[in-house]
Parts: sequence; C-alpha cells; structure tokens
Amino acid sequence: MEDMGLLVKLEPTDLAALRGQSESWANVPFSEGAFAIWEFSPGGQATYQLLCKPQGRLYFAGEHASRITAWMAGAIESARYVVKEIVTVAQQPKAL
Repeated sequence: MEDMGLLVKLEPTDLAALRGQSESWANVPFSEGAFAIWEFSPGGQATYQLLCKPQGRLYFAGEHASRITAWMAGAIESARYVVKEIVTVAQQPKAL
C-alpha cells in the first residue's frame, strides 16, 4: 500500500500513462492464441531482454515478458516487476 501513495504524487501527465488498454482476442480475426518460449529459440535470450527493457516511457508486461510463459502467474510476475520499475523511476528527482 505504501507504493500506492506514490501514485498520488505523480504529475497529471504521468497519470495518463497509467491508463491501460485491453483487447478481447476473440474479436481479433486470425488470432488463435499462442505463447512465447524464449529459452529454446535462436537469439531468444537477447530478444527476451530487449522486450523487458523499457522503451522510453513505454513498458511491456505480460506472460510473454516473463520466465513463466503461457500462464497467468507469468503475467502477474511481469506486471509486479514493471510496477516496481515505474515506482522507482517516479521516485527519482525530476531534472529541471
């Protein structure tokens, strides 16, 4: 709960980044579900690390950005990691 207090201190422009988007894959043509296995693909480790690295203010979370791929536990693990990263960045003093 202590981390939730930090959200209150964010700038209004920062709060816009907290809005999420969801998609019902059942409504997306040609989407039949899949999962990522990074360990066995050529260059998989480097791809995994790149995916987990924030792109500016854009962070990726989900089972595909976890070592527990294809499971909700992986999505939760990934989300917790990303939230901690965002809170850490939010706590840093802003440059003038």
